[in-house]
Amino acid sequence: MNAISREPGSSRVRCERHPERAVLGACARCGTFICQEDRRLVNGVDYCETCAARPEVDSLETMRRKYWGRRDGWAWFFLLGALAWFVFLRQRSGTHEPPGFPATLLSLSGIVLGLCYWLGLPFARWGPCLLALVNLGFTVIQRNEGGVMLGLVPLTVSLTLLVDTRSRLFFQQPVSDEALGLLWRRHVGNTLARTGFWLSLVGVLVVPVAPFALVFSLLALARVSPTAVPPIGGRNKAIAGIVCSAGSLLAWTLLLGLRD
Repeated sequence: MNAISREPGSSRVRCERHPERAVLGACARCGTFICQEDRRLVNGVDYCETCAARPEVDSLETMRRKYWGRRDGWAWFFLLGALAWFVFLRQRSGTHEPPGFPATLLSLSGIVLGLCYWLGLPFARWGPCLLALVNLGFTVIQRNEGGVMLGLVPLTVSLTLLVDTRSRLFFQQPVSDEALGLLWRRHVGNTLARTGFWLSLVGVLVVPVAPFALVFSLLALARVSPTAVPPIGGRNKAIAGIVCSAGSLLAWTLLLGLRD
C-alpha cells in the first residue's frame, strides 16, 4: 500500500503518484489508495490500474479478447456443410439431370458463402440470412406452402445467429458488457451446472445417466459463489438439475419396484 501524503495546511489526503489529486478511495483488491486518474471501475467496483488489468478481475474483457476473431461452432458447421454440399452436387451431376440455373446459382452461392463465413469475412456474416431469404422467395414463387413453413426455420436460425454474442465476437463486432456477462453466466461461469442440467433431462429417459446428472448438479451448486472474482453463478440451473435427476431416480425406482 502506498504512503499517505497530505497537502501542507490541508487535511485532504493526496495521492502519492499524483500529489496534485485527492484520494478517492482504495483498490478493492490490493488496498492501494487511488485518485481519479488511477481509478478503474470494473463491474461497479473500484480498482487500481494494475489490479484492473488482471484476468480474474476484468473477466469480461478477458473473455472478449479470448473469443475475439476466434471461430465458433457455427463457422465449422458452415464450412463442413459447404464441403458436403459441394461433394453432393458433384455426385448428383453425374447420375441425375442437372438442376436449373436458379438452383445451381443458389447452391454455388451457398458453397462460397460457407467458405467465406469460415474465413470470417465481414460480409459473410449476413450470408445465412441472405440465402435463407432467397430460398424462401423461391418457395413462395413456386407456391409451395409446406416449403414456406420449412423455409422459415433457417431464416429464424440465421437471424438468431446474426445477434448471437459468440458469433459477433468471431466477426469482431462490438459487444456490450451486458451481453458478455450473459455469455459468461451461460457458458463459462459454471459449466458443471449446465452439464448437470442437460444430463438430468437425458436421465428422464436413460436411467444410468441420472446419477451422473445428480452428482454434477450437486458439485455445481457447491461451486456457486456470487461474491467470487469473477462471480460463479448457475444456482438455478444446478437446483433444476438436482430436482430433475432426483425425481427421475425416484420415479424409475418406484416403477421398477411396482414391476417386481
